[in-house]
Amino acid sequence: SDYPRMSLFEAVAFCEAREDNGNTDWRVPSAEELNAAFTGSATPPLDLTSATYDRYFWSKSVEADLSMSTLAVINDSYSMANSPRSAVRHVVCTRTQ
Repeated sequence: SDYPRMSLFEAVAFCEAREDNGNTDWRVPSAEELNAAFTGSATPPLDLTSATYDRYFWSKSVEADLSMSTLAVINDSYSMANSPRSAVRHVVCTRTQ
């Protein structure tokens, strides 16, 4: 499946409104959770297996310049990058534990 693209504000609302199998505790993941998801060490795991082309995923982590930290998945590798809050990026939601 593909991941939707939206602004940060839309991503937060999207995750907060999500309901899956009765679970309503969804949120935008932190930069650390996205990093762990891509390396496969996340608990709970996030599914980024369909990220097979260049994309940027929102995180809830704020940088010093008030931009948002995003996970850049490019050619089977990844790195953290910064994005303005108004940018359109992919979103993946995670559950609060």
